[in-house]
Amino acid sequence: PLLEEEGDVRVVALVAQGPKPLRITAHGVHIIGDGANHTVLRASRPMNRLLYLRGTGMLISRLTLDANEKALYGLHAFHLNEQDSRIEFLRVVRARSHGIFLDHSQVCDISNCVSQGNGGDGFYVSDCNGTRISVCRAIDNRGRGFCVTRTDLSGGCWLLDCDAELNAREGLMVSDMAG
Repeated sequence: PLLEEEGDVRVVALVAQGPKPLRITAHGVHIIGDGANHTVLRASRPMNRLLYLRGTGMLISRLTLDANEKALYGLHAFHLNEQDSRIEFLRVVRARSHGIFLDHSQVCDISNCVSQGNGGDGFYVSDCNGTRISVCRAIDNRGRGFCVTRTDLSGGCWLLDCDAELNAREGLMVSDMAG
């Protein structure tokens, strides 16, 4: 990664060999920035995901993920499990598709996040059990604000005090098919 200073903002440009994301498959990892207005992870080349998470007990907090119209997804969390797994105070912008893609995750918490200006849905949640999304905003995405869907057995997802505004499609869609 390259570290740049833009005023009081630290920008980490992810330079990858080919379309590789920042991939974290571990347990108990905490990535905490200085705040969404101060710590930015930015895609510098085309890639499938800017940040890929798989594991338990993770905390991702106080960052901006700028897909820079180069990454398909801003954040893809696959099998992010356990109640200690939290994504909070995150801003995800300019993904070619979904800003935040939560996939087959169990008992995790997403709070105080903003997904803005993405090519697909702001938040796309598929096949999650016991997932809580609270105080989140989806703004000006070219898809829906929030999409909650299942293709196999899903035990529930809670959306609490969330806003969807200026999105090209529905603010919220709940479906039993991938969509």
